[in-house]
Amino acid sequence: MCKFMGKWAMSKAQDFEQLAKEQYCKKRHQAIGLALSKRLSIDMAALQKSAIVLCSQDAIQCFDRISHAALAIGLQRQNLPLTVIEALIVTIEAMVHKVRTIFGDSSTFYAGTADQPCQGIPQGCGMGPPGWAVVSTRT
Repeated sequence: MCKFMGKWAMSKAQDFEQLAKEQYCKKRHQAIGLALSKRLSIDMAALQKSAIVLCSQDAIQCFDRISHAALAIGLQRQNLPLTVIEALIVTIEAMVHKVRTIFGDSSTFYAGTADQPCQGIPQGCGMGPPGWAVVSTRT
């Protein structure tokens, strides 16, 4: 369900031109395009013997840090129905987690509470990359 909603959110964002042109998670865009652009910029600066500054962002744990309120507002901006947005967020907030290690599975579970629900988008959820694109793109 998350993968479907993620694709739907991205198509809506493209339809309403709400993604930055630098956003490489769009349909028909690949990370190789970004990598080649970076290499071309470096090579051109070297040939012209000019200085260049490259900035990159390491978005460590970016999916885990997505605020559900910001995600809901972003998805509403892309004209997704409130029922779909609510289903996504309620499902994530109601999840129960257990830890698996080399010693086995944990016997206790971790879950958010009504006062402090779990935030972010779980790893492996199809809504992760589109959710990050929605929250990180200014319109």
